[in-house]
Amino acid sequence: MNIIHKRDTLSFGFIFLLLLLHAGCNTEPVKTSLLIPVKFTSVPSGLIVTSRVTEEIQVRIRGNPSLIDQVEMINLEYYVDLFTDLASDPAGSRVSIAPGTYTIPVIEKRIGLPRGVEIVEMTPSHIRLNLEPLAVKTLPVTVPYTGKPASGHIVLPAITDPIKVRVEGAESKINNLKILKTKPVDLDQSESGFRKKVPLDLDETFITPSTQVVTATVPVKKKKAVKSFSGLDVEIKNSAFASSLVPEKISITVKGPHDLVHKKGLEENFHIFIDLKGLDPGVYNRQAIIELPGGLLLTEASPEIFTVKIEKGSKNASGN
Repeated sequence: MNIIHKRDTLSFGFIFLLLLLHAGCNTEPVKTSLLIPVKFTSVPSGLIVTSRVTEEIQVRIRGNPSLIDQVEMINLEYYVDLFTDLASDPAGSRVSIAPGTYTIPVIEKRIGLPRGVEIVEMTPSHIRLNLEPLAVKTLPVTVPYTGKPASGHIVLPAITDPIKVRVEGAESKINNLKILKTKPVDLDQSESGFRKKVPLDLDETFITPSTQVVTATVPVKKKKAVKSFSGLDVEIKNSAFASSLVPEKISITVKGPHDLVHKKGLEENFHIFIDLKGLDPGVYNRQAIIELPGGLLLTEASPEIFTVKIEKGSKNASGN
């Protein structure tokens, strides 16, 4: 009885193995869907493909699971050969391809599926595209700003390297372009100029620039201000005699950094005088000497000439 039991066990295991092998050999085909991107080749010189409705082809396939797994690991692409395929379009010709709209049938054998995998369904069955003239233009580059520089500072327009960029693409797109902009540059309370690489902000499709990135030089400078001061005293220096001025006061206008020009009590640091050293009594026309704190520039003085009267016989004890 023991021997019979072992034989029965072996027979059962053998039969089970055969059933597994049989099941493996008769695996039911499975279905799946693929999205295959469309590419274009043999585009005629001077033309560009635009306004294509079909970016991808959706293909439903069926086959053995192992084959389906292989297909899903392949980066399939469908290539449209314009010189070949436009011959099948009534509006096209292999000899002369002109700008226009074309409808081209999708050819199954170009999809490149392995043997044993069949196409059940394919959408769309035709590819519609538009051919436009290719245009070229060289455009200046501008840099927009966000944020503000530090207080008392201003920012000037950026200088880019290169200053201009060559773009090519669909004529309908290129013709509308006047300038190229970069992505905005943040000033971030800057107190001095800086350089930065910035990408172009080109949203238009079917346009290709000669470079995607430019170097922007951003000038940040101290803000300049102009201010006038009136009724300032004019000192007489180095006179051995009593002297007088006509007029007695002067008005000046200065230019310089904003914070310095508007500093409280700035005029107290002005040194304005007329030097009479070596002059005898008499009447003279003299220009005032105006000394300003560093960073300031004199832009105007009124009056420019003073009448100086030096009295006879009247000594100036101080010598000033």
